[in-house]
Formats: sequence, structure tokens, C-alpha cells
Amino acid sequence: MRNIKFRIWDNNLKKFVTAVPTGGFDLAFIRMTLCGNLFWETEYGEGDLDKERYITQQFTGLKDKNGIEIYEGDILRDKFGIYKVDWTNWVGEIIFVNDIQDAFNLSEFGVENSEIIGNIFENPELLVDKNKESL
Repeated sequence: MRNIKFRIWDNNLKKFVTAVPTGGFDLAFIRMTLCGNLFWETEYGEGDLDKERYITQQFTGLKDKNGIEIYEGDILRDKFGIYKVDWTNWVGEIIFVNDIQDAFNLSEFGVENSEIIGNIFENPELLVDKNKESL
């Protein structure tokens, strides 16, 4: 059984966050409902988060060769190439994705020789190939 964890990207601040401003002097913690909806919470109240501003990425339950947790949206490198970690509901698995023709089941393919080199928000240039478009 794996831990279900998420990280949250703030499109305005251009960084991963664990707390958000509420308009007052304090920061609110980010929480998630069982249905996957995000909201902020303080001891004084709570409110919904803007889905355009805040983007969640789920932990895959796997770690790279350096022991770093692999999340959806991470970019991995191994001896075969560079891949984005994605989630596809139609497969129901976490997979490597290079392009539509090049998808691998991450848990079956193995990550023991893969290394996280970035993520889709901070390092999108890593997905650009001379012969291909950016993912």
C-alpha cells in the first residue's frame, strides 16, 4: 500500500506551495477533500482554491535511483531517453510518456536506473527534442 500524497503548483507564484494567502495577514494550509477538491483552511475559516491557479500532482508511490519521490509531471532520464511522468485514466497506471507512441507502465518498466531531472513547470525545455515538438 502506498502513501497518497500530492504537491501543488501555484501558477501565479511559479513555485510549489504548501500554504496560500487568504487576503489577511496569515497563510492558510491547503487541504483536499476525498473527492479531490482543493480548499484553504485556517483556524478562522476556509474557502475554495482557484483550479486555474493551483495544479495538483500526485505521488506515484515510486522513487528514482537517488531515492527521490516521483510525482506526476516529473521528468525522468534513463539510458533510453527523457520521459515525462503522466497519469492516464484509460490505462489506470502511472506511465512514462515521451510521445503518444512511446508510453511505458512506470511500475513495470522500473525506475531503479531513472533519475528525476526536473518537472513540467520549472523545466519544460527538457521535453523539447530537435526532431519533435514540446510535450
